[in-house]
Amino acid sequence: MAVTEQEEKAYLDNGGNNCPKCGGDDLECDGLETDGTEAWREFLCTKCDKRFIDIYKLAGVEEKS
Repeated sequence: MAVTEQEEKAYLDNGGNNCPKCGGDDLECDGLETDGTEAWREFLCTKCDKRFIDIYKLAGVEEKS
């Protein structure tokens, strides 16, 4: 079952710290994958066994001194 808009909003509002399905906070994740302008990683909630993917998009750049 897909993550609903309401679940996604709650997940983003919480900073991605809890499972979007059950609210559990014991999440396991795989490595980060990228394609240039977007990155993602898969999570597993050990409470409800749901898998979901966080998606990261390029938002800016800073110079490192």
